[in-house]
Amino acid sequence: MNGKLVKIKVIIGIILCFVQMVGINSIYAQENCGYIKGYNVEENVIIDAKEVEDFCEEFTNEYMEQYQIPGAAISIIQDGKVVFQKGYGYANLETKEPFTTDHTYFSIASITKTFTVLAVMQLVDEGKVVLDEDILTYLPTLHIDNPYHIPVTVKQLLTHTGGIDSSYTEDLSYEAVDNEKPHNLLTQINKRELHVVTKPGEFIEYSSYGTVLLGAIVEEVSGKSCESYMKEKLFEPLQMEHTVILNPDIKRIQGYVCDQNQVKPAQLKGYFRLYPEGGIVSCVQDMNHYIEMLLSKGSYANQEVIAPTLLEEMLSRQDGFDEVLPGVGLGFAEFENKGIKSIGHAGYAPDG
Repeated sequence: MNGKLVKIKVIIGIILCFVQMVGINSIYAQENCGYIKGYNVEENVIIDAKEVEDFCEEFTNEYMEQYQIPGAAISIIQDGKVVFQKGYGYANLETKEPFTTDHTYFSIASITKTFTVLAVMQLVDEGKVVLDEDILTYLPTLHIDNPYHIPVTVKQLLTHTGGIDSSYTEDLSYEAVDNEKPHNLLTQINKRELHVVTKPGEFIEYSSYGTVLLGAIVEEVSGKSCESYMKEKLFEPLQMEHTVILNPDIKRIQGYVCDQNQVKPAQLKGYFRLYPEGGIVSCVQDMNHYIEMLLSKGSYANQEVIAPTLLEEMLSRQDGFDEVLPGVGLGFAEFENKGIKSIGHAGYAPDG
């Protein structure tokens, strides 16, 4: 199996994996990983679909049994085409609902951030947002305490270098938003003053609050809610027909935790997925369309979603602690595993 694993890692450009994860003594229940771009991929290699399927069957079934995982789905894409996709196990242990690639819906959690970044970059492409501009240009009424007198820029929010304290992001999540009534992100954000705690541009610190601010910029500049903008500019051109954002009522899979070797349903308090740092619910087939676009220079079904040059900028290294360490792109992060480099994003949603 190890030989197959090495070969498959080398020849496959992208692996999208959604796992409803249950592990002994685990503090989380579900991990969603989307690795977007591979560097060490052999050119002109034709993947043996049967070999890929055999590997996935062996690896997934073994992994699910070892870690008591109720359900999972895998999709493998090369050259903009789905090579393999399959669901395993159950989306709900109580009802025995099977985990499928087309009708099993789950929170993609922080992978949502890449959609929010894509929306901002579309506005950059239209000349409505400038990456090196002060965020207060677009959010002039934002309540923010910045003792450094150095402006936080849009690009710094994209690279997680804005220096904004993100430790109380969850404060936003404990108040429900009525999606049937007019609302905007800036009003919610201004219920508490933000603080810049490190010099803007000096350190990389993962910031969910920064992505919420990017969503607010999308709303203020476009004049549309995040929900409306993403539906019109992202979900519809990508034909993501079963994907929604900021909707707490959509039916999703049930996430689980393992407590003292007992598998139990997991719960997430509050309304965290009402915001554009973690609010998208989707399925594997819809996510395939998104990733096919990323692998096809910004286009899907002959329609350009983002300019190729801007997409390349998003997926290229923009900042890092040191050249020998993985860095960050615009909304994406670099990863390295056993010499194989990739760029992508992960997400965590314990309750499904």
